[in-house]
Amino acid sequence: MKKIILILAILSTIGTMVAQNVKISGNKFTVDNSEIWFNGINTPWHLFGDFGRHDFEPEWWSNEFEKYKQNNINLARVWVHMSGEFSPNIDATGFVDGTNDIFWDHMDHLMNVSEENEVYVMPALFSFDITKDGYATTAEWRKWIQSEANIQSYIDNVLIPMLERYDNRTYLLAWEICNEPEWMFENSEHGPQEFNDVQKMHAMLAAAIHENSTKFVTTGSAAPKWNSPIYDDWGDYEGNMFSDEALSAAINNPNAFLDFYQYHWYPWQSEWMSSPFTMTTAEYDVDDRPVIVGESEGNDVCDKYVCQTVSEMYESAYTNGFDGVCAWKTPQNDGHGTFENIAEATNNFYNNHPNLIYPIGSVLVPATGVTLSDDSVIIEESKSIKLTASLIPSNASDKRVTWESSVPTVATISSGTITAILEGETIITVTTNDGSFIDSCVVTVIKREPACANPSSIVLPHKVDGEGEFCWQTSADLSYINSWNTDIIEINGVDITNTYTNSFPDKIDGLYNIYYKGSYDWSHIEVISSDLKSISHDAISNSTDIIIYPNPSSDVVNIKNTINVSSYTILNATGTKVAFKEIADCNSIEIPVSAYSTGSYFVKLQYVDGSVNTKKIVIK
Repeated sequence: MKKIILILAILSTIGTMVAQNVKISGNKFTVDNSEIWFNGINTPWHLFGDFGRHDFEPEWWSNEFEKYKQNNINLARVWVHMSGEFSPNIDATGFVDGTNDIFWDHMDHLMNVSEENEVYVMPALFSFDITKDGYATTAEWRKWIQSEANIQSYIDNVLIPMLERYDNRTYLLAWEICNEPEWMFENSEHGPQEFNDVQKMHAMLAAAIHENSTKFVTTGSAAPKWNSPIYDDWGDYEGNMFSDEALSAAINNPNAFLDFYQYHWYPWQSEWMSSPFTMTTAEYDVDDRPVIVGESEGNDVCDKYVCQTVSEMYESAYTNGFDGVCAWKTPQNDGHGTFENIAEATNNFYNNHPNLIYPIGSVLVPATGVTLSDDSVIIEESKSIKLTASLIPSNASDKRVTWESSVPTVATISSGTITAILEGETIITVTTNDGSFIDSCVVTVIKREPACANPSSIVLPHKVDGEGEFCWQTSADLSYINSWNTDIIEINGVDITNTYTNSFPDKIDGLYNIYYKGSYDWSHIEVISSDLKSISHDAISNSTDIIIYPNPSSDVVNIKNTINVSSYTILNATGTKVAFKEIADCNSIEIPVSAYSTGSYFVKLQYVDGSVNTKKIVIK
């Protein structure tokens, strides 16, 4: 009798696990014929390149995935080889002969904690770091990517054994070939590598995965312009470089294709291309298969292109046809997001769409109507106001809605946020995806009295700390404005209170009018110009403040007012020293940063009297 009970228990367990396998149906992921949406997070590393390191900490990974389950996170994106320094084994010629034994122990642990907590995992095999200057094995990996024989050595000696070892893992969603591979052929610190070599590497690995595994294949495209046909006319190496046709042609193999696409997005991109939080997969012309936002800002963003909380970004991505979001965070907090920020978003999304996150056993509840929080609103030009759409019933399974403004030149609508443009009237409508139920709100936009009366001209850079109310004016082009603990900061009527932003509204008559109001001694604003010639030499000479520009930077950081500084040290986000230099008594320092990985760093300035001044820089 015990044997029968045991057999039944095993069969029951197997049945449950099989039921959790994800399939692709059209442009959606499904489980047991029900749609699943990936309420995800990035877990790129704990120690950077964890798998194969002797100081790997299994307990950290166990605790991390437990937190995910507690906060309704159902997908983690994890980096495996990363820069290639710890795994796999690569020789001076770029040949890969395998990997160390502990690598498999560490990967086993990842798969185990994934299943124990019912959190799907998407391992990214490589990152662009493999060919970037500054790593111990950079030269070897450049030889690897330039040789089909070397790529095949990785496929034979590492990839296929890994595919076979983990193909029965229920919560293994997909293999990601590379994190942001485009930087390899875009940026000089990578050589750069040849576009065709990067594309061919993807084709070879994609085909090998399809031929030796039942799991999906994707890659982590750095921006939509490399994974959407609407950008085909931007240049030879832009557009959809990962289309089925492009990859299969690269190696003449029909198995070289991606099962779903993956876009990465950060606020700097919005100046050139629309974000997944304001544009649909259909508008990107990639709605023939699932698309997820595999990496995105884990902080609230508010600039002239996107003004959304992390929670709103997850909702917007869902509304726009994307099939999941994994916002960015690292244990060291590089300034682009924290677990706490992202957990608030994943819990909010789960509360709105529980059946999408855990579809097994769920019952679909149809929508029967929708109501808006306001029938009419009056709003001043340049101001924003939030409308809330409430579905009927409140537990309707499909909460997707479409927003529309009848006169977008008067006011626009994005994920429920109305932004007033010009005086006039428009009608905002919301339509449910399920049942096409509609409600509307009349929006009246009125002229706005400028907050800045009789502004005073300022010379940039300009910084103020403390209580006060001021109106300033400048004709200079701006690099960024940063503020904290203020009551309000406006630039030409656009609210940018307590944010860092490098996106600005248009000038009015060639000028920026900046309004500042702060109620505390620790209220702060800094206004920095992008035109270094606009920085007054007298302002620099007569100021005791350290001036850093450009910041963020991808090339060189300049530091002004460094008289009596004897040396500087650069520390990464974990406090590890990455550079040190003694300097002569001078007014400025030029620090090259192109060799460093993206993220937050600290510059510690040592003065001749022994005192220290530490400043934060961001490398993009």
